[in-house]
Amino acid sequence: MVRTLAGIVAGIAAAIAIMMSVEAIGHEFSPAPGMVITGSADPGQSLIALLFPVFGWFLGAMVGGWLAVRLSKLVWTAWAVAAAVVVGTLIGDL
Repeated sequence: MVRTLAGIVAGIAAAIAIMMSVEAIGHEFSPAPGMVITGSADPGQSLIALLFPVFGWFLGAMVGGWLAVRLSKLVWTAWAVAAAVVVGTLIGDL
């Protein structure tokens, strides 16, 4: 039981760290809020910046789930981490 909970908690912590890291990298590709862009701005650059959070959520859920399974030896713990990522994403969007 303790091993299962430790796996889930470690998986969620790893998922959060990875999501934050990937999104921080994505902020390098997007202008600051309220910043006026003059000249020829590359529209593909803003699309890349929008895809970074989605990639971060996916990568965070995958790595966090992998870590939870490795620590707890139970496959369903990956689903618990993935559910935590989805719930956290939905709550953050409200």
